[in-house]
Amino acid sequence: MIVDVMWVYQNSSKLVYVMEYLESGSLADMIKSNVTEKKHLNEIDAILYIKEIICAIEYLHSEGTILGHLPPDHVLLENDGHIKL
Repeated sequence: MIVDVMWVYQNSSKLVYVMEYLESGSLADMIKSNVTEKKHLNEIDAILYIKEIICAIEYLHSEGTILGHLPPDHVLLENDGHIKL
């Protein structure tokens, strides 16, 4: 549900997170691909993504983390079709 962070590095100008690799990309990538191919996200997949995003946000809130916004490029897709934030 939440992406694993493997390592964090900071220098004077950058903060770098090394996270697990999810080869399916982001929700934004999928949306762009669907627009290019003139396809629509089916209702069953949309409901699954919404439910999983809500569960992930509820988990973060329970841990004291509040999200200011959640763009589609921050919603990553696992190979099995589930999401990770």
